[in-house]
Amino acid sequence: MTKSFLMMAAIAGLVCIALSGCTETYGRYLSTADLAKVKKGKSTKQDVVAILGNPDSSTVDLSGVTTFNYRYTKVTPAPVAIGSSPVVGNSGEVHQMTCVVFSPSGIVSSISSTTNSDVVRGKFGSDGVGRGAQVWAPAKLEGVPQSR
Repeated sequence: MTKSFLMMAAIAGLVCIALSGCTETYGRYLSTADLAKVKKGKSTKQDVVAILGNPDSSTVDLSGVTTFNYRYTKVTPAPVAIGSSPVVGNSGEVHQMTCVVFSPSGIVSSISSTTNSDVVRGKFGSDGVGRGAQVWAPAKLEGVPQSR
């Protein structure tokens, strides 16, 4: 292999790494299909753990009512432009909070889930005068559940 081929391969690899960004995820996204399996007035704590997994936190009030809390967060940073090359990409955050409330007898009395997303589409590149320009518009973030 020639030096120029190896140099081009190394540059291509660095460009791919720089453009990939680092998505951070905490928790597990609970789909509507997952949540539909939890039955109000029927499912027990053990059923809910079997369906949704262990909660991120739980509380018990003085009357014996237990609440399981599930949290999901996904943060995707905007891609990084290299030099004046135009790069198009999305950045955004998705947050989901799910609460399952149990009666003192351990049966589901209510379940609620809220999902919020803040997503922007960005186009990065040269504005023709050597300075970077950014244009933002709301957009769907591919591969991320959207607000309900």
